[in-house]
Amino acid sequence: GRPLELLADGTLQYVVANNIQIFSPAGDLVREIRASAPPQWRIHHDVAAMPDGGFVILDNQVVEQDVDFFGGPTLVNGDLLRHLDADGAILWTWSTFDHLDIQRWPGEWSQTSIEHGDGGVAEWTHGNSVEWHEPTGSLIVSLRHQNQVIAVERETGAVQWQLGADGDFELLSGSWFNTQHAASMPSDDEVLLFDNDNEGDEDSRAVRYRLD
Repeated sequence: GRPLELLADGTLQYVVANNIQIFSPAGDLVREIRASAPPQWRIHHDVAAMPDGGFVILDNQVVEQDVDFFGGPTLVNGDLLRHLDADGAILWTWSTFDHLDIQRWPGEWSQTSIEHGDGGVAEWTHGNSVEWHEPTGSLIVSLRHQNQVIAVERETGAVQWQLGADGDFELLSGSWFNTQHAASMPSDDEVLLFDNDNEGDEDSRAVRYRLD
């Protein structure tokens, strides 16, 4: 995730203890957004600043699902995207449970997560970064346990594409990533990420893919 991010106006966005804090270059706190009590939302891993002055956060929820890999009903932890306004009110919510294949548990980190999860909850998607991509009106989301990066259209909630093994693109050279972090789009047709490769036999790397 990216708990500390430099924004376009030169301020620093920082996530701490479920709060979003904005600091001036001199280190002064200029803005703070707190979850209500009891919280309507919780932040994990990352926050994306939005053009309307609000934010999109990574949140999560636990839902019982019938999962073939685990042999039936299983408590599954999936990810939510929440668009908050400048005061922290929820404008829009998107759920992985509504848009992705619950039967996809592609690698060791997803398949064994129930053994070390909190109270036997299986970590299905494990989102760890979100970025707003203005030209396409989409949110670029890294799903570590799916070994994929996806683009979610903010207006409709549709998944525009899935990048990675079993996704929407044929790999013409090099190798796919897995258990990745920090996905971003430095240009309109490229995705840059940190490939942890925890499920592979190569070294970790920074890698850039061109989309066609």
